[in-house]
Amino acid sequence: MLALDIRRLQARADRKESRSAIEPLAVPAYGIVAFQLVAAAVLLPISGFTLSPAMLLALPVWAPLLCLGAALLRRYDRPRISGWLEATGLIYVQGLSTLFLLFPLTALSAPFADAQLAAADRALGFDWPGFAHWVADDRFATNCAVFAYNSFGWQPFLVIGGLFAARLEVRAWQAVTAAGVAALATALIYPFAPALGAYVHFGLKGSEFARFGAGFEFPPVLIAIKEQGVRTLTLSMFSGFVSFPSYHAAAAVIFTWAMWPFHKARYLFLVLNCGMMVAATVGGGHYVVDIVAGAVVAAGSILCAQLICGPAANFAVPWPGSGGKPAVSAR
Repeated sequence: MLALDIRRLQARADRKESRSAIEPLAVPAYGIVAFQLVAAAVLLPISGFTLSPAMLLALPVWAPLLCLGAALLRRYDRPRISGWLEATGLIYVQGLSTLFLLFPLTALSAPFADAQLAAADRALGFDWPGFAHWVADDRFATNCAVFAYNSFGWQPFLVIGGLFAARLEVRAWQAVTAAGVAALATALIYPFAPALGAYVHFGLKGSEFARFGAGFEFPPVLIAIKEQGVRTLTLSMFSGFVSFPSYHAAAAVIFTWAMWPFHKARYLFLVLNCGMMVAATVGGGHYVVDIVAGAVVAAGSILCAQLICGPAANFAVPWPGSGGKPAVSAR
């Protein structure tokens, strides 16, 4: 019996010593970040951009610190907590690296395509100004739109945390990889159809849509880069200015897909993320065709992530209070 206990302790020690500081399933996501940063490092100076030192000091360092802290926790045999922190941090790091890549792509981009995107909306029968005025004039609709649109910022913590808590680690890493693929895809498509957004195109006043400021924040940055030749990056220029395809829409599809195994929560996230897709029109000045394109990008990104990370294990996890019945399944 003593010899058996000793062998168990030795095997446990060996597993801890051999545990890598990097999760293998995280490698594709790190690879996407590395590609974006290298591409930005090459294209920024070629396009004549310089970075303000003050901007570098003000960048959000908490996201990479989450990844670093996760690596340390993994060495101490805390795989679920470390996985949650690393996967969540990587989603935000992916967004930051994408922003650096967007600046040179903006300088190299085609002429503004607002007329074509607005024409596509009209072909779909969508009255953009009418819809925007209806939302702005209805207090409840405005509150719902603002809440749904801003959920983009906090959903990764909840979604990734829920997946790791339910031991759906593979699906969590698939979601992170899909988010990275979608971010890269939107960045690469963006230069072919840059746009100032529907608010500017239709001549709507910012004072009428004060709670939807994002749609008015990025057009001056695009004009400064494309038409005024501004090449010094400051913190005020960091704005998500991709119109087509919409990354908000892509993220909404990915978040919904990620949470689908949770039988009691899937429809809550479905409603929330459908709301985020709709709210992206008034919240970010997106055309409806941007939303459709973002959803298509998300579907392709999820398929790519499943191929890269492998299919999620088909198992169910009973949660407390579920009476022993599986509350969540990867099927």
